[in-house]
Amino acid sequence: MNLVQTSLAASVMILLVLLLRGLLLYRWPKKAFAALWMLVLLRLLLPFQWQAPWQASLLQAPDPVRLLQQDAPPAQAGDGQQGQEGQQTRQLPWHLLWAAGAAGCGVFWLTVYRRGRRRFSMALPVENPSAWQWLERHPLRRPVALRQTDQVEGPLTYGLFRPVILLPKALASAGPQLLECVLAHEWTHIRRWDAGKKLLLAAGLCLHWFNPLVWVFFFMANRDLELACDEGAIALLGGQQRGRYARTLIQMEEVRSGLLTPFGGNRMKERVKAIMKGKNRRRTMVSVVPAGMLLALVALALSAKPGTSSPLDRQTVLGLAIQLEGDTLSFDPAEWITISDTERIQELGIDPQEMPNGYYIENPEADRLQVPLAQDTEYCFFDWGRQFIQDPPAGEGMESLLYTTTKQEEFLEYLNSYTPVEGEPLAGKVPFWIQVEKGRVRRITEQYVP
Repeated sequence: MNLVQTSLAASVMILLVLLLRGLLLYRWPKKAFAALWMLVLLRLLLPFQWQAPWQASLLQAPDPVRLLQQDAPPAQAGDGQQGQEGQQTRQLPWHLLWAAGAAGCGVFWLTVYRRGRRRFSMALPVENPSAWQWLERHPLRRPVALRQTDQVEGPLTYGLFRPVILLPKALASAGPQLLECVLAHEWTHIRRWDAGKKLLLAAGLCLHWFNPLVWVFFFMANRDLELACDEGAIALLGGQQRGRYARTLIQMEEVRSGLLTPFGGNRMKERVKAIMKGKNRRRTMVSVVPAGMLLALVALALSAKPGTSSPLDRQTVLGLAIQLEGDTLSFDPAEWITISDTERIQELGIDPQEMPNGYYIENPEADRLQVPLAQDTEYCFFDWGRQFIQDPPAGEGMESLLYTTTKQEEFLEYLNSYTPVEGEPLAGKVPFWIQVEKGRVRRITEQYVP
């Protein structure tokens, strides 16, 4: 599954989460939305793709004339490699554009992070005893440092394994009630590893910078991490402290900006409203679990290769040992590998010396497939014995032997011309491309084997 497909699949999930958020923001626990965003992040960072074993052979519909040109295998292998290089050349500008955007995005976030760390390096330890006493009453496995500086306008947390709570210098000497709310919020960020989550969110944005919905995802996920953190801090302080906690948030925003600006005010209003409307209703989690399961199922469905739910719908697959039984075709799925498919050759451990003619047929151990025939199925094969082509045109080479018909009996007659191999169907070793549309075989094309 390539990056664009992954991004499109994640876009569907983003829209679904945004819909749930718009409908249920003040009814569900806020950590539920944070968890749903993490599922989207997993989809963005892990472009997994599940498939049936036989699906590696699904390809684009072949061109019979192109297949004929394999009567000169060494040249065909070179041509294939040259064609692949040409395709890579055409795709190169897009790859370079994506790489430049991803690198630029990564450099931007790295620069912001390093500048912040340099600013924070001069911070001094907080001397307020009530702040240290609060941290002592709420120990974590990781040591937490508490520092103050005049380089920040509001409290924040940074660092993964040695986290630091950084307070504005004016706030470091505040009273215990105000500090308790601030520390509860930052402590919850540390306990939930939110700094690591935000780094991963930035990584997902760098990879999918070209997708506008991923930018929406980035900002909304960060926003919901804050809402979930507010919820966790209130649970730590006690539900009766909602009002005091909300007033602290408003006070911090006023200190930060001097007044509640429209842009910052909208976010602050959302946070305050979520705090005041929140209730300790554990039963709401019962409705959250199905939503998470639904999102996971959407991710799996969108990560499946075409044809996993209906193995052959609109695909072309290479088949061996084909048999016609009434109006049904059965065959063993296979894979046609050329000398230019270097990655696939390495993956299967094929010795290139086993490909003297520039190709290799991989016949995985898979169940035989059965597909119904269409009423007008075309059969395209080489009339080696001149059973159907009496006077082939001169000077056209192998192409002159290519015969196309819609008569099943002629194709069966052709198959019967092969000497049967014991235990195998007629023409058991001859590969055919089976083109399927809407669940029915539309065309069967013989693959020329030198």
